[in-house]
Amino acid sequence: MNLDPPAWIFVLRMAAFFLLGIGGGALYLYAAWMSVQLLAKGAYMGKAMIAMTCRFVLLALALGLVSQRGAGPLLAAASGVFVARSLILRRLKDRAV
Repeated sequence: MNLDPPAWIFVLRMAAFFLLGIGGGALYLYAAWMSVQLLAKGAYMGKAMIAMTCRFVLLALALGLVSQRGAGPLLAAASGVFVARSLILRRLKDRAV
């Protein structure tokens, strides 16, 4: 009796971790964009530093939790973060001053 799950379940799991990475990367970059907007408006530097630290810690925590599942899910999630970064930066390039 074969107890290994079918290959499509593995692919589905990796796709889920990839989408999780895209979501986490998008949230991270949105928070970065908001920090830049705060600094551009002359907000208190400490507020921007707190926001930067929080977004870094949250992304590191999320990737750390994903890494508990193994190297494959971590690579899929990290790839999702990089894809989100590419898509968002390409979209925001037109808004740059």
